[in-house]
Amino acid sequence: MNIKNKQKYKELKRIHDEYGSIEPKTVVEVAKDVNNPLHNYFEWDDKKAGIEYRLWQARQLITKVYIVTEDDEKVQVFHNININEIDSAYQELPVILSNADKKKQLIQSALREIKYWQDKYKTISELSEIINLKKLKKLLLSFE
Repeated sequence: MNIKNKQKYKELKRIHDEYGSIEPKTVVEVAKDVNNPLHNYFEWDDKKAGIEYRLWQARQLITKVYIVTEDDEKVQVFHNININEIDSAYQELPVILSNADKKKQLIQSALREIKYWQDKYKTISELSEIINLKKLKKLLLSFE
């Protein structure tokens, strides 16, 4: 297994392991240290960017970490999962897959994204082979 952006991954993994999950505000707080490997991923000039922009930058940073498999496939490492009724945070894929509730959330999220994609492109005949609305509806119902 090969990891692209190893330094970024290592620091996000360290944060994940220390806090049990990753929240953008935590990433921003940790990255404030000029010696932190994530520091240069952020715009620190408040005239150019405020905290909301840096939180957006943190989300982008977290979701752009991939593992490259032996088959040269990219797999996203961190996914946003609800940790209670109000809050969500990013967790590492193996942590999510080892917990039935978190895995169900990830599958539901994936199905919503697939449904969005299928609804958006269902009128394009060249894609009709890979768009199966009946099967998608059945899957969506099974994970409610």
